[in-house]
Amino acid sequence: MREKKNKPEPRVLLPKITIITPSFNQAEYLEECIVSVLAQKYPNLEYIVMDGGSTDGSADIIRRYAHKLTYWQSRADGGQASAINAGFARSSGELMGWLNSDDKLHPHALWKVALQFHRHPSLEWLTSRAALWGETGDVIYIQPGLPHFSRRKHLDLHFNKPFIPQDSTFWRRALWDKAGGMLEPALRLALDTELWVRFFRHANLHVLNALLGGYRLTGKNIAVLGEEELRLQAIAIMKAERRRLAGSDEPSAISAAPCGDAMVSQLPKVLESTRRELDDFMVACGVAPMVNWAPCWHGYFKGLSALLKGSFAEGQFEVVAFIAGEIAYFDGVDVEQIGVVRQQLQSMLHALTEILQLNDEGSRLLAAGDTLAALRNFHAALSLSPSHKDPITLTNLGACFAQAESIADAERFF
Repeated sequence: MREKKNKPEPRVLLPKITIITPSFNQAEYLEECIVSVLAQKYPNLEYIVMDGGSTDGSADIIRRYAHKLTYWQSRADGGQASAINAGFARSSGELMGWLNSDDKLHPHALWKVALQFHRHPSLEWLTSRAALWGETGDVIYIQPGLPHFSRRKHLDLHFNKPFIPQDSTFWRRALWDKAGGMLEPALRLALDTELWVRFFRHANLHVLNALLGGYRLTGKNIAVLGEEELRLQAIAIMKAERRRLAGSDEPSAISAAPCGDAMVSQLPKVLESTRRELDDFMVACGVAPMVNWAPCWHGYFKGLSALLKGSFAEGQFEVVAFIAGEIAYFDGVDVEQIGVVRQQLQSMLHALTEILQLNDEGSRLLAAGDTLAALRNFHAALSLSPSHKDPITLTNLGACFAQAESIADAERFF
């Protein structure tokens, strides 16, 4: 009789992640939101949907997924903050976050979150690049460059340059408890901003160079329609925190940047994640690396492809390079659109390499005083950009014109 081999025990225990989705009359978007969470295929997920008694068929949508939810309800709940508070009160996850019913997660988001919190035990909360979904669900924007967030920046009233993306922000339950364990029920718009202020009393916010969640622009967003009310609420929150600090023994955050556990400040300013690291982490957790993915993501590359072309045409090369890294997560996925995007990406990266090389050589020529030769390099670089809006080359061309002995010399070249 053949001896039965025991399945090897996982070396890493996946942290339980709690996601709360508050909703009210958002049937148009609710299913996409729910599916974006469940399609993560994260084994240790605690997903709770709190519907405020919608009358648009939302409850029927939730029932279709009830067998995969930890808990759900559809009844009057006192508003968004109260619904989220009630959901978290029922939860037990080590890691926490909430996703509004018109927003969505990006592929692999929960795995990326779990990896970072496992890798950095002193990490208490993190966020990522902001992203926007269009009304039809395509990704239409990826934030160029990584944002910087700090307590001091918030208290100096720069909380909206940019806002911390709530849909991409996750934290440990220990931080939630230290900060009071609840959202402020009286707030209608700035409830996340007020929570961040309390989190900043205990920990620094770290940024992951990845995509986690995204805010959907629907034309009916409460935060967009009530933008001025949101701004005024946030300012009042910051001023109240400044007054609290002024009357306490705590060192003023306005003059002291560090806060929270000293170990947190020793973490890298920017957290990184790669497909290889994610695969290794999944294997260590006893889960097969994710090669195939849920059907809900099959259209994901349509928007990503449009972003690639638009970012390249506008000279947003950092975004192009970032998208290249994101596409590497999907090596081995058998979806036709992915192959098309990869071909476009390879062409753009080849052109980008040439543009940067021409600019480097042109800069050396300019420094050596050979203005016309530098102009040839910069002009060749500009010709590789479809819309001729490459900011790197345009800046170098400006320097060339400034250094030329006369405008006629430069014009003669063209």
